[in-house]
Amino acid sequence: MTEDISKIYKQISELKTAFEVFAEKGYSLLDDSENLLRKTEEELKNGETPVFRILQHIEPKYPDAPTLVPVDHNYETQDTPEPEKQDDSKNDSLKKLQAMAAALDSDEDTPDKSQPDTGSSQDTAKQTAPEKDTKEEKKKSGGIDLSELMKQAAALDD
Repeated sequence: MTEDISKIYKQISELKTAFEVFAEKGYSLLDDSENLLRKTEEELKNGETPVFRILQHIEPKYPDAPTLVPVDHNYETQDTPEPEKQDDSKNDSLKKLQAMAAALDSDEDTPDKSQPDTGSSQDTAKQTAPEKDTKEEKKKSGGIDLSELMKQAAALDD
């Protein structure tokens, strides 16, 4: 913050010097113009013809051309993960979905009757209901139903 303030002070001092130079040169040029007008007026009153000189061609002094620094407009945010991490997370979620589909297929094909029923049928019913909704949504949206694919693959192997 103090660096910014010192930069501003430096710019203000540069502006002051520029205005001072402009004021000095501007006033001197105004005085010269006023004197020229006074002389011309006196010559005209005396009946003389004023002689005006032709100014020579003056080449202006141009400042140095500005240097353009290329700016990278691609700003990274902390919220967007790197592409490698996105691919890894997509692969992980795909593997989880495949495992869930395989577990569903194996549960439906071979129910395990050796274990007593302790209300797990209600839990599985709760789990399959949302999955059925997502299956219907995938079918409507043109997505691929993994459990259906697994069933088809198992049918081909038999």
